[in-house]
Amino acid sequence: MPNVREAQERRLRATLRDDFVEVMDAELRRRKPIYVRIHDSGDFYSPRYFRNWIAIARHNPDVRFFAYTKALPIVQNNPGIPKNLFLVMSEGSKCDARIKAEDTVARVFETEETLTGSGWGNGMKDDVKLITEGCKKIGLVYHGSPRRAFKTSR
Repeated sequence: MPNVREAQERRLRATLRDDFVEVMDAELRRRKPIYVRIHDSGDFYSPRYFRNWIAIARHNPDVRFFAYTKALPIVQNNPGIPKNLFLVMSEGSKCDARIKAEDTVARVFETEETLTGSGWGNGMKDDVKLITEGCKKIGLVYHGSPRRAFKTSR
């Protein structure tokens, strides 16, 4: 899809600009959101990019930022992550062994039924509420193309 690709490339280029933090701060002041999901697809692709989001969260303490991430080597061991920046470590990467017991974690389940019986919070209904209220286990249901082999137990 050329339109989607161009939009994604335009967003990536914006994050690479030296004034990214200032542009985002101005946009947040203009819109005044309560919550910001940092990515709807994608992840923290570099330490600099993650540090920029830390700065944006610090500059906007009344906004609650959240992000799902598999970029554990980038986001872990960063002192000074502000309290209004909520990170959810997503299972399913080569870095799963780095997920700590105290981390907020997301797991993808094959069906709503397997999620319901799992003891995990149902993130399909309101993940923002679960994340910002301290739920440590966020369950989501897979909604992509059919998969040949899907593991729901880890």
